[in-house]
Amino acid sequence: MQHQPFSIAIHGGINTVWQSGHNKQYEQMILRVLEKAVKTGHQVLAQGGQATEAVVQAVKILEDSSHFNSGKGAVLTSNEMVELEAAVIDGKQGDSGAVACVRHIKNPILLARDIMKHRPSGFLVSEGAEKFAFDQGHQYTEQDYFFTEHRYEQLLSIQENQPLEVVYLEGSNLGNIGAVAIDKQGNLAAATSGGGVNKSCGQVSDTVKIGRSIFAENRVAAISFVGGDESLFSPGLAEDVIARVRYLGENLKDACWDVINKKHHWGERPRGLVAIDAQGRVYFAHRSPAMYQAAINAQGQLRLTIDTAR
Repeated sequence: MQHQPFSIAIHGGINTVWQSGHNKQYEQMILRVLEKAVKTGHQVLAQGGQATEAVVQAVKILEDSSHFNSGKGAVLTSNEMVELEAAVIDGKQGDSGAVACVRHIKNPILLARDIMKHRPSGFLVSEGAEKFAFDQGHQYTEQDYFFTEHRYEQLLSIQENQPLEVVYLEGSNLGNIGAVAIDKQGNLAAATSGGGVNKSCGQVSDTVKIGRSIFAENRVAAISFVGGDESLFSPGLAEDVIARVRYLGENLKDACWDVINKKHHWGERPRGLVAIDAQGRVYFAHRSPAMYQAAINAQGQLRLTIDTAR
């Protein structure tokens, strides 16, 4: 049986005040985690696993690191709590799972996957999401696990209306994280995970709304957006990219840049995306000082970079 070429790509968010070479030790730390994440997802694909599981496992690695806005490194809400959210979508059937406003789940991306499996296209929030999680065997995790000093300092700076150079500390990138993949069967998938800096308690950001920040459709593409402001994803933003390819016949690269360059929508706010097409070709596009990127293409070549100002 002939298999479809498989590939995977991830983004670890964006940094709005990045100065390349300023802190080599920090750069290498970021790149090591990105490499581990993309290789973990690629191994799932190489062993014949599904694209959905590949993106979930890649995102989980980033959730377990304190260097990204997800899981252990997530930003704080206005009341100094961590409220996590995540989503995953399968391009084969369009099934998805999403979760938001959870405080005691170590890996929200695993919970989103379980929701997709047991409640296709389900979206659970807050206490209901956590009850479902515990019923599925997820362990209770204390808030202390997620709390990091640099995120606390970041929140205080935002609340005090400090300049961006103070708010966006070098080790405090904002924006959700994400992954896209295509497996040996040609199935596409996308996933995302994050928190919302200084957002109100119980507020659900656009990060986990299917069609806004992530989308996947077999034979077309999978896409995951990132923005420094989790409320800036307009309705159907991710679906817009897919529609341009499907209906207008645009190539994916052009469709991605067309959407990223929509100044009437984004203004000057930092943003980016990662996408993968039905042939396993990977595309990154962003307008920000730095975007954390990793990919293993259909030829097995590793791309690992902190891509600077665009």
